[in-house]
Formats: sequence, C-alpha cells, structure tokens
Amino acid sequence: MIPHVTAFEVFDHGIEWAVKKALDGFKADKVYLSIDIDGIDPAYAPGTGTPEPFGLTPYDVKKAINLVGDRLAGFDVMEICPPADPSGITSVLGARLINEALAVLGKNLRQ
Repeated sequence: MIPHVTAFEVFDHGIEWAVKKALDGFKADKVYLSIDIDGIDPAYAPGTGTPEPFGLTPYDVKKAINLVGDRLAGFDVMEICPPADPSGITSVLGARLINEALAVLGKNLRQ
C-alpha cells in the first residue's frame, strides 16, 4: 500500500514524521520524488491550476527533499502555471526546489 500523508498531518506531527512515514512504506532503496506545486499553500505558490488552501510551506518541502536524502533517485516539479501568477513567485519557488533536489542528487553521486 502506498503511504498517504495529508497537510494537516504534517501540521500536527511535523515534516520529519511525514517523510519517515512515507519512506517506511517503500521497501526500495531509492525513491522518485514528484513535487506537485499545488500541494504548497497558495500564499507561497499561487501560480497553479488548482490552488489548495492549507497547503505545505516551502520550508516543509525543502526539508522533505533533504530528509529523503540518499534515497533520492530522481524528481520532478509539476503543476506550475506562470499565467496564473503575474508576480512569478511560483516559478521562483519551483526553481529553488529544483535546485535543492539537484544538490541532494549531486551529493548522492559524490558518495
């Protein structure tokens, strides 16, 4: 069964708990992380087709990437819709999350 964690569970238990729950549900040594930008609160990422209030913070997602750590095999960032965000903050956030994940992957390659 694929583990399921809601944003409210992250609020209640913390991102460390959520990542541990998710990773413990996979028996594989490596995981692919798909970052759906509409899981982030629209206060931080309004540029998506389906903004969802009470979403995660960018810090939660950044920390989750780092907590996956050496198990990260690949990733994607999806659902960014620049026309829905004239300020461009969603694209900037998406780029930063890509940078974070690439840093983790780079570290994994050096080990």
